[in-house]
Amino acid sequence: SSTPAVVTTAVTTTSTTASELTAPAMKPGSALSGAINDKVLRAAEEKLLQEIVDECLNARSSDAVLFTRAKFIYDQEGTLPKPSIRVCLSLRLSKRDVERVAATLKTAVSKVMARRR
Repeated sequence: SSTPAVVTTAVTTTSTTASELTAPAMKPGSALSGAINDKVLRAAEEKLLQEIVDECLNARSSDAVLFTRAKFIYDQEGTLPKPSIRVCLSLRLSKRDVERVAATLKTAVSKVMARRR
């Protein structure tokens, strides 16, 4: 009996609109201002990705698929990777099942982005 293999892929955000993000007023260009803006942007990206994951989970495309947002322990990471969605699925799924999972993710992204407009 062989152990089923798992395929993992990541989805990352590439842009966020300024209207979605707000940061406390700081002197532009200061190190503190940059750090706060980075945290605000990261929080907004993580929130967006979590909404996409939730939408995927509501669609229930397959029981053999796991959608989750990558989570990190900020204090223990040297360099934080970009926020991302992890999609894990069994290699036992047929090509049609994998295509259905991809369509579910695409639909979830479209729905979440449409709500944000």
